[in-house]
Amino acid sequence: MTKPSNHKILKRVIISLLIIFILFCLSSVVVSMCVFANMFERYNEDSNPLFYSYSDIDKNKYPRGEADFKSGENTLKGYLYSTSKRSHGTVIVINGYRCTADRHLPEIMYFVDHGWSVFTYDGTGVGKSGGDSQIGLPQFRRDATAAVKYVSSKSTKPIVLYGHSAGGYAAATSLEDNKNIKAVVSVAGFNSPVELMHSFTKDNIGFIADIEYPFMYAHNYVLFGDNANTQAFEAISSSDTPVAIFQGNNDGIVPYNISIYSHKSEIKNPNVKYIEVNSKSRGTHSTIWLSEKAAKYTLKYNDDSFHKPDKAKANELDKDYMESVLSFYNKAIK
Repeated sequence: MTKPSNHKILKRVIISLLIIFILFCLSSVVVSMCVFANMFERYNEDSNPLFYSYSDIDKNKYPRGEADFKSGENTLKGYLYSTSKRSHGTVIVINGYRCTADRHLPEIMYFVDHGWSVFTYDGTGVGKSGGDSQIGLPQFRRDATAAVKYVSSKSTKPIVLYGHSAGGYAAATSLEDNKNIKAVVSVAGFNSPVELMHSFTKDNIGFIADIEYPFMYAHNYVLFGDNANTQAFEAISSSDTPVAIFQGNNDGIVPYNISIYSHKSEIKNPNVKYIEVNSKSRGTHSTIWLSEKAAKYTLKYNDDSFHKPDKAKANELDKDYMESVLSFYNKAIK
């Protein structure tokens, strides 16, 4: 029997490696699609029993109107809270990942009490808004930009942004899309969508996330083009709009190394404030705006939720935090 030549052996090896590479790429694409499908599935309502819903508050004191506006192909449901005082302008509240428009009702009520109108909304694939899914993290920027465009078409009053988590990222990056934003408050915002996805998947699937990183980036690019992985710190640097960046020292969702805050030495915008909340309780991802007492109650309840929740106790705001936000906005619109 004739032995195959070295040339034929090399050819078979190359073909085998090529087949293995193609199969690896195909399987990685499938894994990436599964990650996106799992992370960004449609989210209909907040399930945390500590969160306020509109049915919990005084509707006579905080009446709201509804509005529909377009974000790409989807129609989003927006809500406008009007102040009984002479309005300073409109705060657009941009909610985080898997949060409906009611998520930040404590801050919304505070803004209304202090002379600001507030506009907030269910994002794409969330609550009463259209969309089969949330699509991906850059969609938060698209929705925020659409909201700013809508509010701008209805009022000539100043517009300021207040965003948390993915909303904090959206508030920062939408500075590239909107020149009429007077100020931005970004709370626990991440710097890069792909960095956050990598961090999330690494917590769930370990080292495979490192292998999948290029495929997640490519998937994001297919969905969002040039906006697939905009760096928030670069968007802030491209503007001279006042920006306040809040970051907790105990944030396990957006840890320091992937936060906007971590890029403070690279941000060129001279009108940026950096506030780190150093507290075991208030320094977590979703307690920065709460009082120390409310933060401790919230964390304890989430660890051991056997008793009936006290929403008023869980949503008490930190007075110094809220006053600093209002002072920042008021100074920006003067």
